[in-house]
Amino acid sequence: MLLRTQGIGKSFGGNPVLKDVSLSFDGGQIHALIGENGAGKSTLMKILAGLYTPSSGSLELEGREIQWRQPAEAQQAGISLIPQELSIAGHLTVAENVFLGIERTRWGLISDEECRAKTRSLIDEYNLDFDADNRVAHLSPSQKQQVEILRSLVRAQKVLILDEPTAYFSDRESERLYRMMRQVKERGLSLIFITHRLEELEGLADWVSVLRDGVCVHSSASGSITVSEILSLMIGGSVESVFPPKERVRGRALMSLRHVSLPGYLHDINLDLHEGEIMGLGGFVGSRRTELAEVLFGLHPDYSGEIWFDGRQVRLEDASQALALGFAFVSEDRKRTGIFPHLTVLENV
Repeated sequence: MLLRTQGIGKSFGGNPVLKDVSLSFDGGQIHALIGENGAGKSTLMKILAGLYTPSSGSLELEGREIQWRQPAEAQQAGISLIPQELSIAGHLTVAENVFLGIERTRWGLISDEECRAKTRSLIDEYNLDFDADNRVAHLSPSQKQQVEILRSLVRAQKVLILDEPTAYFSDRESERLYRMMRQVKERGLSLIFITHRLEELEGLADWVSVLRDGVCVHSSASGSITVSEILSLMIGGSVESVFPPKERVRGRALMSLRHVSLPGYLHDINLDLHEGEIMGLGGFVGSRRTELAEVLFGLHPDYSGEIWFDGRQVRLEDASQALALGFAFVSEDRKRTGIFPHLTVLENV
C-alpha cells in the first residue's frame, strides 16, 4: 500500500466538507474518485497534495505518517496534483514548462540543453506528438494536459493526482490521455483521477471510490460494480426515485431560431425555447456549442438566419442588445472572459 487516508475530516467555517474518509491507494494502479459536485473530491485531493491541512485524521505514505506543512513537501515526497485549470505558461516552450522552477544547472547556470534533452526523452518514452521546443500556447488542450503530466513526472515519482483531466476533451483527445495514464501506471506510480464521466471507468480504472456529501460510501475494484450502481451511490438512491418523471407543460415559445448559421462554425440551426423551460445543448468539444451560445449573446454579428424573441424578430449584433432584451451569459472560461480577477466581488457584480 503506497498511500492511505485514515479518518480524514475537513471543515471550512464550521461546515464539514469531508467526514471520516479512509481510503488506500496502491502503486501501479489507476484509482478513480467519483462523486457529484460538492462531494468533497477536490478537497480530499488537495489534502493529499499539501494544499489543505485536514481538520482530523491522518495520512500515511509507504507506512509512515505524514503531515504536510506546504505543497512543496508533498512534491518532494513524490506526490503531485494537476488541477482542472492548468497552470502552464503559454509563452514558454514545452521544455521550459516541464522544468520551470527546477531548472537543471551546470557551473551555476541554467542548462537549457539538458532540460531539452530530458524533455525529449520523456516525449519519446510516451510517444507524444509535439516537440520540446514547441510553444505551449500553440498546443491543443490535450497536449497541454500531457505537458502538465510530464512536468509532474519530473517532480513526483510516487503519486500523480488528476482533477477531471478530460472535462473539456473530445473522445479522441481523451483516448490520448488515457494511453499516457496507462503508461505512467506501468512505471509503478499510483494515479488518482477525479471524473464525472462514468464511461471512463471501463478499461481505465482499476479501483473506484465514491464520495457523497463528504463521506466515502463505496470503494472496490472497478470490475465489481456497475455504472448504474455507481450512479445510485452518487445520488443516494435510484435515478427514478431522485428524478421522477414530471408532467410536461410547455409555455409559449419565448425564443426561436430559424436557419441560423455562422460561417465555418454553425449550419442551419433551428430550435425553440419555451417559457419556464431549461434547454441543454450537448455535444463533444469542437461541436460548436459555445459559438451558438455566443451568437445568442450578440458576440458574432456575422451570423445569418432569423432569431425571434418574445414574438418579434431581433438582430443580435452586440452584447448590449442582448443585455437590453434581458439576456445573460456565463462564459465557460471564467478567467479570460467571465470575471475580472483583479477586481473585488462587488466590482465584478
